[in-house]
Amino acid sequence: MIQCILAFLLCFSCQIQAQKVKNDEVYTLAISYEKSGDAKNAARLYQELYAKDNTNSNFLYGVSRTLQSLQRFPELLPIIEEFTIRYPTIEHFSLCSFIAKKSGFTEKSNTYWEQSLQLVSKLPNDIVKDNAIRLVGKYQTDAQSGNNAILTYKKGKELLKNQLGLYSDELSQLYALIKDYESGTKEVLELFSLNQNYALVQGRLSAYLTTVESIEHIDKQLSKQAELQHSYALYKLYQWFLRETRQYDKALSLVK
Repeated sequence: MIQCILAFLLCFSCQIQAQKVKNDEVYTLAISYEKSGDAKNAARLYQELYAKDNTNSNFLYGVSRTLQSLQRFPELLPIIEEFTIRYPTIEHFSLCSFIAKKSGFTEKSNTYWEQSLQLVSKLPNDIVKDNAIRLVGKYQTDAQSGNNAILTYKKGKELLKNQLGLYSDELSQLYALIKDYESGTKEVLELFSLNQNYALVQGRLSAYLTTVESIEHIDKQLSKQAELQHSYALYKLYQWFLRETRQYDKALSLVK
């Protein structure tokens, strides 16, 4: 009797090992298809693997990447949702939000986004909170949910006690997209006070030089901040701005 049981267990173990070897071979083939640009065949294999083992995140992410590549977002959404119910993490809720938005379900996307932020607030320390905020913000940016992305980074500033320059670069680019030059200029100047990276800040400010109103606003802010802080770096930045907006006489007066 014992010998029969041992023989059965050995046979069962061999079957499991054989199945694992086969899955590994199929997974390797799926990766090869994906790298070669054959998303259709890669997606088919990833889906076959995921059907056999729906706890394997590598299989899930393979399905996710390839179906996204094929623009099959509505087909992907229920797969990601079902996985997220079983494994409710910030990344999975963020992915659900992204896929829902791409599928045309804005309200559902917002719900998943809110759930991801609720989990961020419960994280134990600033480092993991920062990483999570950047993850959520990037998903919202990629989904072209600019306002949600802005609110995500502002939530991050709040959670991390408004550290100087935190998320200013991300916010300055998002504000440019929605043409909020006042908020954007504030973030750009905060970013400059942190690192004085002229090339980066000049590039960010250039995105706002689109209307008379935005140019006038930036002019006032740069002039005001340079005088208040008596900062050579800010005067140098202001001089660049004046030349960029062809206010040459005004730029020359700064040199004097």
